Amino acid sequence: MKKSTVESRKSSLAVVCIALGAILAILTGWYFYARHSGRGVIRNVVLISIDTCRADHLSCYGFKRPTTPNIDAVAQGGILFKHALSPVPLTTPAHSSMLTGTYPPTHGVRLNNGERLADSNVTLAEILRDAGYQTAAFVGAFPLDFQFGLSQGFDAYDCKFTRKIEKSSSVAERTAEEVTHPVLTWLEKHAAKPFFLFLHYYDPHAPYKPPPSYAAAFSGDLYAGEIAYVDNCIGQVVDRLRTLGLDENTLLIITADHGEGLGEHGEKTHAFYIYQSTQRVPLIIRVPGGSRGRQVEENVSLVDIMPTVLDLLGLESPADIQGVSMRSCLNDGPLPTRNFPLYCESLEAATFGCSPLQGLIAGPWKYIRTPRPEIYNLIKDPGELINLIERESKEAYRLRGRLEQMLREMEAAAPQRGRSRVDAETLKKLASLGYVGGGATPEAAAFNPLLEDPKEFLVTYERLQKANSLFLSNRSENAKQELLAIVGSYPRLVTAHALLAQIAVRERRLDEAAVRCAAIVSILAESKNPTKSLLPDAKELATGTLDTRDLSTAHCNLAVILHEMGKNGEAIEHFNEALRIRPGYADARYNLATALLQTGKLPEAVAQYEEALRLQPSLAKTTPIQSALTEALAANEAIVRYEQELQVKPDDLGAHNNLGNVLRQFGRAAEAIGHYEQALRINPDNADVHYNIAAALAQTGKLTEAIGHYTDAIRFSPDFLPALNNLAWIRATHADPKLRNGAEAVGHAKHACELTDRKNFGYLDTLAAAYAEDQRFPEAVATAEEAVALAKSGKQQAPADEIGTRLILYRAGQPYRDSPPVAGGR
Repeated sequence: MKKSTVESRKSSLAVVCIALGAILAILTGWYFYARHSGRGVIRNVVLISIDTCRADHLSCYGFKRPTTPNIDAVAQGGILFKHALSPVPLTTPAHSSMLTGTYPPTHGVRLNNGERLADSNVTLAEILRDAGYQTAAFVGAFPLDFQFGLSQGFDAYDCKFTRKIEKSSSVAERTAEEVTHPVLTWLEKHAAKPFFLFLHYYDPHAPYKPPPSYAAAFSGDLYAGEIAYVDNCIGQVVDRLRTLGLDENTLLIITADHGEGLGEHGEKTHAFYIYQSTQRVPLIIRVPGGSRGRQVEENVSLVDIMPTVLDLLGLESPADIQGVSMRSCLNDGPLPTRNFPLYCESLEAATFGCSPLQGLIAGPWKYIRTPRPEIYNLIKDPGELINLIERESKEAYRLRGRLEQMLREMEAAAPQRGRSRVDAETLKKLASLGYVGGGATPEAAAFNPLLEDPKEFLVTYERLQKANSLFLSNRSENAKQELLAIVGSYPRLVTAHALLAQIAVRERRLDEAAVRCAAIVSILAESKNPTKSLLPDAKELATGTLDTRDLSTAHCNLAVILHEMGKNGEAIEHFNEALRIRPGYADARYNLATALLQTGKLPEAVAQYEEALRLQPSLAKTTPIQSALTEALAANEAIVRYEQELQVKPDDLGAHNNLGNVLRQFGRAAEAIGHYEQALRINPDNADVHYNIAAALAQTGKLTEAIGHYTDAIRFSPDFLPALNNLAWIRATHADPKLRNGAEAVGHAKHACELTDRKNFGYLDTLAAAYAEDQRFPEAVATAEEAVALAKSGKQQAPADEIGTRLILYRAGQPYRDSPPVAGGR
């Protein structure tokens, strides 16, 4: 009886198991079918980041004007997070946090200074690619260029920038439309398989210059106009998803990397402070089949995006992730407990020797650690206007302790990485985007309450921003006055000295550039020696080709200037000092080899070239070593030959002139000038020698003397084209008003153009500059347009673009200021 009962139960159980198996098989088949084709299941992920976008400037966040109808529609169909926080008010580090789920002290990118996201970090794109998703990114500006490591995990990474910033020559961004157009094409081609698509729009970043229709509609608030323009482009992407039938199974996330100061707390843009004006960002998530039209009050962070996406897709997050999944919030539940409170930082001020800014948000409280600490109740005081540090000292003390514990844990988890070193062009592009700090990331260290509070340095920082903008706009004299005033207050501020050196280089005042570079060397050398100075190591700037990140680069910069001045002996000393500090400094070895070549030290030059190429093989693309050595050997033979001729015949004008030309060609301008002077003693009326000595004097920055010899060359040979052009260029464009003479410049340039039947775009370019200096702007515009057309017809796009930048100035009623031409003319 019992046996029969057991068998009956087994039989019944078998039937149940078979039934359950069938049901599970059906459900499994349905799941995999729905996973790839059904409504309400996530098949694709689209993450959109709007650079420099304050949450309170979106209509769905309560902005008074309808800036974002397309984003509003996404919010109505999804979840809006009212209090989302960026961990850092800078593009590269904020996106590094967004795509790794970790804070800057852990992923290691702290500034927009050329640092690269280490390969040891695991990105969202890498995980999704390994899970079988197609991955693609389309980015709007240089801080997200592939070289900075954010391309990890993307099958396609589109960073083809097209626009120059203000008057800069650096191509470093593109418009929202230029981002969107290839995105739409990519979607058409890749809609058949699951994908992860990342979009980055840069337009709201300063300067605010939306397209004309948006500028007209938002004439009183161009920043809002930029956001409205981006919203239109996002609408095009959402529409294409809908057209392709992808909207109902695509997880769509819209956010920003950071906000914008807009004058709050005295900060015009971002990067310096960590108040909510730059830290609070929009965050909208639309989940297929999920809740619609809800708003979440809880505080969240950009580091929460990665774990949320992975959780929704059923994928495991990396063990070291510091964000939490917001999935429960999307389903009306609470956030899980955080191991880390919400953290934020800015080390921008620390690059100028001030204290860093580091803070956290816990509940209603926001604590900021500085020498003069701050604590705010964000519920009662969202604008952070009332510092409660005296009233809430116990809470501040508790939060400071938690912050310091967090920092220790985060920095301990950071990947091992060497100090980032970037090339001059990278630094120039970052500077063109307004990043005037750009110095090396300060090393992790204990908090020092004796450092200057960033609040005390902000005015100077804003003045540096202004000076950098003036410099990029070719308003060097205005920039110089601003910087001299800053140096008066901060005589050891490397940043200001570096910009002043840049201005001097641009204006060919090489002696002044050398003085500024020598000052930088002195400041950094003393800062390395605590017995001489308490100056922190971080008052640094990299802009243009002056990378003042450390003492070795400071020596190299000074050496380059001295070499250009023809002071090769001093230059070689500083190149060697740079290499003593940093033996693996390839650029210093390469430039040292050039200086050695020009002093006739060929064996030493060969050794330095070969070592430079071993350290950095790409340098071979700049000037092939064999070509340089061949020219140097030929020049050395010529120098020996001419010197032998002069021993036999000391008054040989031709030998003196030819020897001067060879010496000048290889950077020995001071020696060349001596031989030209000898030639002029033999024949003071020789136009060629006057021209050559003028070019050598210009090469060494002695412009007043150069002008005199150019004038003499023209006096003795009125149709001497290079002399006419070079003298006209100096008279038209030099920054020193004492050297400019618009009417004279027009006369010389016009004569050169007549002699060449207006067939030389370089001479037309000079004539346009001369007209502008003489306040004849309609003629300047017409002539520059003629030069551009002539250059393009000869397939000379680079000079056409360069002339085009000057044409913009003429149309605005501004003359051009630039360095004078050197040997060989324009």
